[in-house]
Amino acid sequence: MTAPITVDVSGSVSLACTDPDAGDTIAIEIVALSLTGVSGPIVGPVTGPVPLVSDLDHNGSGGSFAYQATDTALTVSNTATATIDVSPVNDAPVLAGLPSSLTLVVGASSSTTLDDKVSDVETAPVDIDWIATTSNPLVATATISPTRELIIDTWAEGNATIQVRATDGGDPDGCGTPSPACVTSQNATHPIAVTVSAAPPSGPRDLKEGAIDTLTPFAGESRRIRKAISLVQKSLEPRLWDDDLHLDTRHGHKVFDRERAAVRQLMHLLKENFDDDDRHRRNEVSAEALGASQAAIDALVAADRVLTQTALDDAAAAEVQDPKRQRQVDRELARAQDDLNRRDSEQADNDFDDAIKSIRVPGAMLKRPSRKQPESLENPEAAIEEGAGTGMTMAVATMTASLRKQESL
Repeated sequence: MTAPITVDVSGSVSLACTDPDAGDTIAIEIVALSLTGVSGPIVGPVTGPVPLVSDLDHNGSGGSFAYQATDTALTVSNTATATIDVSPVNDAPVLAGLPSSLTLVVGASSSTTLDDKVSDVETAPVDIDWIATTSNPLVATATISPTRELIIDTWAEGNATIQVRATDGGDPDGCGTPSPACVTSQNATHPIAVTVSAAPPSGPRDLKEGAIDTLTPFAGESRRIRKAISLVQKSLEPRLWDDDLHLDTRHGHKVFDRERAAVRQLMHLLKENFDDDDRHRRNEVSAEALGASQAAIDALVAADRVLTQTALDDAAAAEVQDPKRQRQVDRELARAQDDLNRRDSEQADNDFDDAIKSIRVPGAMLKRPSRKQPESLENPEAAIEEGAGTGMTMAVATMTASLRKQESL
C-alpha cells in the first residue's frame, strides 16, 4: 500500500488487514522501518492510525515500513509494506529586513537592495518577481530597478504607504516533476509607511532649477511638461535678475509671468489626468510624471513666495520721512502682507489656481530702497496705475508709491 502525505503537513495512515475467519481479533504491529525524511512510525503494536510527519521541506519518497497481523489463533500473516510518498508544495517567500517606516524630505530618494531581504525554500533571490505600489503617487512613488533595488522617490509633503510584494516563480528551482501544488506561485507583502516633510529652504533660483531637474526626466511624456520646463528656463534669464533675491526693476515682472504660465501648464496636466469623468480625461502620463508635476508646482510657488516676501521686506525697510504718512504706509504694508498670507493659505489647501494668481508684482516693488528717487515713481498715482496694471493689488501698489514718494537723498 502507499501512504501519501504533503510536505510540511502531518498525516497518518490506517493499516488494512483481512481475515477469512469470522470473529477473529486482529492485532497489527510494525516489524521493520526504512524511513527517509519522515518520522512517526515505530516498531511495535499498532493501536490506531500510524502518524506520519515529514521533515521540514522534504518531499519525494519518505521510505517505507513493514507490518504484520496476528489473529486469535496466533496465526501470523504475510509481511506487507507501506510506502510513504511526500507530495511537494511551493513555500511562499519570506521577507525580512525591509524598513517598516521612512521619513524623507521632499525631493529625496531612498534605495534598498532586495536580494538580501527575501528567502525562499525553492526559489533563488534572482528568480523572485518584485512589485512596488504606492497609496499616494503625489507624495511618494516606488519602482524596482533591473538589479532588484527598491527606489522610493518623494515629490511633495504628506504621507504614503509603499506596498512591496515578492512573488516566486512557482518553484522553478528544483521541484522535480511539477505537480499543480508545486507550480502555483506564492507571494509575500510588506508595507512601508513613508512620511515626507518639507525640504530645507532654498533660494528662488535653486527652487526653479530644482523644478526643471524634477520635470526633465518626464519631458517625453507630455507637451505641457516640456512647455513648463521652457517657461521656467526663460524665467531664469540673467537680464531679469538683479541678484539671487531681487528682480530687475524694468523686466523682473516677466519672471512672475513665466512662472505663472508654467504652473498653469502643470495644473492643466494634473486636472486632465484626475478628471472624474473618463470622457474628459486626456494626455495621460505616468504616476511618476504627475508626482513630479506637483513637486514642481510646489517649488515654483515657493520661489515666488520668497521673491514677493523679499520685495515686501525691502519696501518696509524704506524710511518714511513724513510722520503724517507713517500710519498709511503701515496700513498698506499690513494689507499687502495679508494678501501674501492668504495666498499661502490657498496653497496649503491645494488651491493653486487662486494662489498662482498672486504671482504678480509691479515694477515699483522690484526696486530695493535706494538713495536715488526713480523718475517713474515721482507721481504716486502713476505708480498705482502701474501696479494695478500688472495685476498686483491696489493696496501693494499704493503702499509702494507712498514709500517711494517719501524717499529722499
